[in-house]
Amino acid sequence: MCVRMRVCSCVSVPATVMNSAIVDVVEVVENHTVYLVCPADGIPAPSIMWLRDNVPINMGDDDDDDDVMTGKVRAMSSGRQLELRQVRVDDEAIYQCRATNIAGQEDKRFRLKVLGKRHQ
Repeated sequence: MCVRMRVCSCVSVPATVMNSAIVDVVEVVENHTVYLVCPADGIPAPSIMWLRDNVPINMGDDDDDDDVMTGKVRAMSSGRQLELRQVRVDDEAIYQCRATNIAGQEDKRFRLKVLGKRHQ
């Protein structure tokens, strides 16, 4: 007699972000586009949320015209990349990606410096 059993082991690995302890300084020329990359991993694959100065970024999916970032940002590659278009000096801030799964959470920070009239 042969009995078939299906064994399923569920392994969870906390979300991690490569070089999370290092704040990357990213410089961009005013009115250009910049991309921030969140090298996150984990099992299950983590979800990614982007923040600006510790506040979640509105990706422009709603009609909140009060958000200065609306229409300027786009999450790409399942959230692992943040595109900032037509960057202005006012966009300088600490940006961070937050990778989260059922086993844990980790953040990666980026300091955006905009090279414009103020820096000349």
